[in-house]
Amino acid sequence: MCGELRLQVYVPHLTTDPVNNPDITPQLVFETDKYQISQADLVIAYIGIPSLGVGMELAYAEVNKIPIILLYEENKHISRFPRGIPTVISEIQFSSYDDALAQLKIFLRKWSEKSVLALG
Repeated sequence: MCGELRLQVYVPHLTTDPVNNPDITPQLVFETDKYQISQADLVIAYIGIPSLGVGMELAYAEVNKIPIILLYEENKHISRFPRGIPTVISEIQFSSYDDALAQLKIFLRKWSEKSVLALG
């Protein structure tokens, strides 16, 4: 989907997954993810399962004034803390994987059009 919208994507668990990349040190994981977030125009985070790493990534994005989209299942109890981050620009609550993709695609299309207009 992001390729279709011509968006470059960094997915931490694909790059620094401990099973697929066991030789990457915790320090390198931290520095890599921190750098990638600092370069991002937008952070998309699934918060349906509590994760220390995702929480840290969200805090780092907020410190760097990077817009955040939160994704989680409908009717799921989600901590108010990440939902209260000032740079959260959207919360996508979904009923299925396909629903999440459809909603995210609509949002990203609108967001990328606004970004292009702001640059133009």
